[in-house]
Amino acid sequence: MYPDAKAYRTILNRRVLESLNAHGDNAVVPHKLDHRVYLMAEGQARPFIDQILTLGFQLEGHEDNGDGVTVDFFRTDLLQNIDELTNELEDLAETFGRTYDGWGTEVITA
Repeated sequence: MYPDAKAYRTILNRRVLESLNAHGDNAVVPHKLDHRVYLMAEGQARPFIDQILTLGFQLEGHEDNGDGVTVDFFRTDLLQNIDELTNELEDLAETFGRTYDGWGTEVITA
């Protein structure tokens, strides 16, 4: 039996958190979290971007690569909230008929 999408996202989040921890990350410090979403067409990009901006994210860039549009954005958040955050972003991406690719961050040791 396979986990549903949200349970699988939680598994992926745990793997990233474990890797950060193994590299000495200070998990209680807010991190700049980079996110990526794939959209079908350029026409979806502006409404999606407007939505994430209202949620306090900043746009890093977006690109139409011929197969769709990649939107990169970020916000500073606590790692302890990553499951709720990724669920929210996954739900938002699904309202546009596309997928949330995931997140990344740098190790903070201070």
